[in-house]
Amino acid sequence: MSYQSGNRFTPKIIENLDLENKSGMYGIKEWVEHNGYTYETLYNRYIDSVVKEAYPAKEGITFADFKVEIDAGRPAILHLEGHSMVAYGYTEPDTVYVHDTGSEGEHTMTWGGTYSFGTHSHAHRAMTLLTVSGGSAEPGETGNSALPAILPLLLD
Repeated sequence: MSYQSGNRFTPKIIENLDLENKSGMYGIKEWVEHNGYTYETLYNRYIDSVVKEAYPAKEGITFADFKVEIDAGRPAILHLEGHSMVAYGYTEPDTVYVHDTGSEGEHTMTWGGTYSFGTHSHAHRAMTLLTVSGGSAEPGETGNSALPAILPLLLD
């Protein structure tokens, strides 16, 4: 779930709308807390090209925003039509490295483009950002390949 206007869609908003049982992001919140962590940042946001389709004057999350997260050692969850996966790195001008639990090996996609697996192609729509603290996680790597200790938690 995300706001089509590009605004951040947070767990607090989900609670206010009584949508806890309909949001994967809220499930991430509960899982993180269940495992002894707390979240400092957790929200969904549509990517810029999706927002501009409905609200030309508004902005969504951009590749530059994504790079800031990766450079800070924080992976992101990319949401495509019918599929989600963890993004952990990038190369210029717009390539994203993703971990797809549906297949082995390293995978890439173009930011704002489509990702294909099997016979299906899925358009990139949104991103979840998550910053955790507490627990027993080790600090993540810095640079453009962020694989902090929280990543295995998201992939269990």
